[in-house]
Amino acid sequence: METPHSAEQIAARLTDAFEQAEQRPTPQEIEQVLRPFAPVSYEVEEQVKSLLYRKKQSSLATWVGSWFEANDVVLGEGDHVERRIKFLLRDTCTCVLDHLPAAIGHAKRSVDPRILALLNHPYLQKK
Repeated sequence: METPHSAEQIAARLTDAFEQAEQRPTPQEIEQVLRPFAPVSYEVEEQVKSLLYRKKQSSLATWVGSWFEANDVVLGEGDHVERRIKFLLRDTCTCVLDHLPAAIGHAKRSVDPRILALLNHPYLQKK
């Protein structure tokens, strides 16, 4: 997967958008900021999180991590995707589920049926 934007560009956009955030941004706010950068490769994701940690933005790195994970299990490539899918199925994090419908909605290829099945998760049914 080729990421058209650098980790520095993505981290800068995130800090511009959320640096003053005192609480976790909504999934919709995170989606609005990060969607223009998708797809983001796993390697760039790791670089973005590292940059945020170095800028003392560890909360922000945590807040956007679930967006990265949801999009990676839908759009990602490489060996790590299967590990992420298996982990998500074993320990289904609702913060990742919050981002899953948008990630699936932007998929330009078929989505793993195991991920599609998560749309039936009771957490999403309550929304």
